[in-house]
Amino acid sequence: MIYILKLLAFVLTVGCIGFAAFRIAFTGLLSAREYRHAWLILLATTVLAYLGKVGGVFVVGLAVVAVAGAAGLGGTVRSRLAVFLLMLVAAPPVHLALGGVGGVNYLIDLTHTRVLSLALLLGPMIGLASMPRKKDDPIRRFGWLDVAVLAFPVLKIVLIAPSISIAALARTIVETGLDIWLPYYVITRGLRAGEDLRLALGYLMVGLVAVAAVAIGETVIQHNVYSGLQAWYGINWQLTYALMRGAFLRVQSTTPQPIILAFELTFALGLWTLLRGHDWRQRSVQLVYVVLIVALVSTWSRGPWLSAGLMVLCFAAAVALPTGAFRLSFFGFLAAALLINLTGLDESLFAGLRALFEDADAKSSSIDYRRELLETALALIRQSPWIGVPNYGLHMENLRQGEGIIDVVNTYVRVALDAGLIGLGLYVLPYLLTIIALVRELGHRAQAGAPRAAGDLFAAAALATLVALLATIFTTSVWFVMPQLLLIAVAVPAAWLRMPAADRQPAIPVEAAPSRRGGLPAHARGLVTREATERLQGR
Repeated sequence: MIYILKLLAFVLTVGCIGFAAFRIAFTGLLSAREYRHAWLILLATTVLAYLGKVGGVFVVGLAVVAVAGAAGLGGTVRSRLAVFLLMLVAAPPVHLALGGVGGVNYLIDLTHTRVLSLALLLGPMIGLASMPRKKDDPIRRFGWLDVAVLAFPVLKIVLIAPSISIAALARTIVETGLDIWLPYYVITRGLRAGEDLRLALGYLMVGLVAVAAVAIGETVIQHNVYSGLQAWYGINWQLTYALMRGAFLRVQSTTPQPIILAFELTFALGLWTLLRGHDWRQRSVQLVYVVLIVALVSTWSRGPWLSAGLMVLCFAAAVALPTGAFRLSFFGFLAAALLINLTGLDESLFAGLRALFEDADAKSSSIDYRRELLETALALIRQSPWIGVPNYGLHMENLRQGEGIIDVVNTYVRVALDAGLIGLGLYVLPYLLTIIALVRELGHRAQAGAPRAAGDLFAAAALATLVALLATIFTTSVWFVMPQLLLIAVAVPAAWLRMPAADRQPAIPVEAAPSRRGGLPAHARGLVTREATERLQGR
């Protein structure tokens, strides 16, 4: 108990420092009340995580904190989404498997994401779905992206249905709905104006910088502060309590693995650019960038490092190049990467990565493991290319690691093995449609001759973030909150693109709290529309 209290005291201390350090950076994004409210929810979630001790207490307490937090923010759809996104990244991987009756082993695995979906999103989904239909109202329109998001989960359910029980099939459908469809529906239908995006994404960003601050704290003390909760709750979410890269601790904050934290931080870098890109010269904004980058480096996850670099290049190209040149460069890069792999010219690339990243005394290279995995998987996929390889693990025993697992550290390979090339095509389809839509949006503004504005920044940053996330999952499996973050990277642009141009204009700009003199903070003035400024100043 004393050990847990020490960890709690450390995390709360880091949180207090973060609250004070990041306050100015969020001034033009969240009001003082909203910012304080977000950190109070983080405080309650942290205390609950360390003192809950029992999985049932944690999940019930999490639901109470979530509902109370949303009510304190107004209880609207956007406030529920804001609290959902904040707590999504703030809560550790404590879960509760509800026991079944009769021949059913368990009813459902209540992860924190599913608890938050039930507590915060189920009601708004019912309300949005039951709204009276209006002509040309995007809230009820079912589009190609909706079909694409739904297609892959449906295919997976169809493929596994013959080999599992009816109870297991029903559980899979419910879990898929809570994990994927419910958040996607509420985000795409519930975020209807720039003000909604401001609040929801601002709260998500608060959660991400808090997670990054804890990660930096772990670097300072060289100790993972959340992994000790496994013994406290009697739940295992990782094989070792601490992962090292040479003499350095790999930080993981609230996540179960360093690479998942690196995925979150890569997402956070893109989100902060989307929210604050126009203000990057401000020292307070730069401070957040520094914290995110230091935390990302401290994960010692090399794939996300490269993905973050790719995000910077993609964003710079999207902003600087004419749309036609960017489109040609973007799809040309993808074609060149595929050609290099098919022709075997990637050998020199792997050699360079080994020289750059591997430890001198490493007995086996993780880069070599990933390449061997890819070669073995491709050989299996060729034997059964369309709907997957049954029991593919039996054919990959040579890849079993010391922990006793076959770690398929490539999401695309895992999808192709599970569901074949048809499944892989359906899996990447929502991301491809989103990329095309964002590139088209940049093209529309360029053709109209409009100056660079918040919309250009939004499209460029959202595009670069999605590209970086898709590159990252080439080096890891998708689990914990990674599916939800990928979903957000698709659903938020979809919601933004659904908005009428007039409502979309203040997309990220923002209603900031008035200063003591009744005006706006200096760094926020260029981001807020005239109407919003007059509303804030009470005119």
